[in-house]
Amino acid sequence: ARESFAHFAAQVEYELFIFIDDLDRFRLGDPGIDRNRLDDRLNIFWGRLETVSTGKVGAHYMSLWGAREAIGRGYETLKAIEPTVQSLDRQDVAAIEGVKRALRTLIADVHNVTLESIVTQAKARASLFAGREQQLDAFLLFLTVSLALGVALVALLWLERRNLNHLRQTLERRVQEQAEALARTELLFRSAIAASPAEIFVRDAEGRYLMVNQAWER
Repeated sequence: ARESFAHFAAQVEYELFIFIDDLDRFRLGDPGIDRNRLDDRLNIFWGRLETVSTGKVGAHYMSLWGAREAIGRGYETLKAIEPTVQSLDRQDVAAIEGVKRALRTLIADVHNVTLESIVTQAKARASLFAGREQQLDAFLLFLTVSLALGVALVALLWLERRNLNHLRQTLERRVQEQAEALARTELLFRSAIAASPAEIFVRDAEGRYLMVNQAWER
């Protein structure tokens, strides 16, 4: 358990980021993310918190500096957002953003505990060996896990950028659709005026003619 609790700590942080990312994808209309998927993410995150707060793993994890406070706030946050998550609608942007804000308040605490677990585990490994070679091995373990976390953070930043690009493309498509609809309406309006047997004209405030139809010209 002592050798694996840093791994479980990293999993808590990973699931927190995935939960937030799924909320973004749900808001943007990703068909692969529905309310059931969000319920699953909520339950998975519950499970991660229970894993690191109970049993042998929990005994080591909860002894870390800041771990009890982080887990306590995690449980409180999940209890507070659970009813909202279970009734979320894609159109309710305010509710989605509220859940994301609540989850983001946990990021700093969870990340600090993850780093503390890595340092603690590396020190524990180092203490098992007396020679320089063994201490170097412990340091390399710490470095490897740190690099893995760095890769995870880069991946999460990439996901955030992908979501922003998707949102921009969606907005551009909607603007294009509105422009085309407006052009069709204007064409229909002009055609109706041109074909009307009644005399139709449009003048500005100074009396200048802006548009006349064929019946008026005759």
